[in-house]
Amino acid sequence: TGACTEVVIKNCIVTNTAPTQGAIDVQVGKNGKALIENNLIINNTGEGIMCKSNHHGADGHPAYTVRNNTILFTWKYDAIASFGGNSIMFDESLSILIENNVLGFSDMGGINNIKQCKKVTLKNNLFVGHKKYDYQEFGTGLKLDELEDYANYVSAASGGNYSQEIK
Repeated sequence: TGACTEVVIKNCIVTNTAPTQGAIDVQVGKNGKALIENNLIINNTGEGIMCKSNHHGADGHPAYTVRNNTILFTWKYDAIASFGGNSIMFDESLSILIENNVLGFSDMGGINNIKQCKKVTLKNNLFVGHKKYDYQEFGTGLKLDELEDYANYVSAASGGNYSQEIK
């Protein structure tokens, strides 16, 4: 989308899709905003939600709010693929607030920040049953209790996230 665009994706059900990127895949331009709220994203390949920036300048990065979504059973694109399988993934050149989401049972993890976005806030999210990690910034995935010690780009305003073990 173009500069200063505002996008709202709200109250949708996305299920049984097979994209290589996001079941919900949004790209916003300079000074743009996106709200992704109250969606059910279940049983998809690729990423549950993919947030992208189409502006890579020094300022004017898009701002995303990802709130009150349920993202379950996100699979790798195919059995031998080395990509996909995360509840949420995003580009470097944006700011993102991820709050009050249920992120569960992904082939890889809950949140993939491998592109190392420097403006990430995580608040009150439930992480459950991911195969590899809850959060990833580098090649190594982290569990929630390791974020404070090892995550470089999660904002100090983050908090209230929790993980539930399923037996």
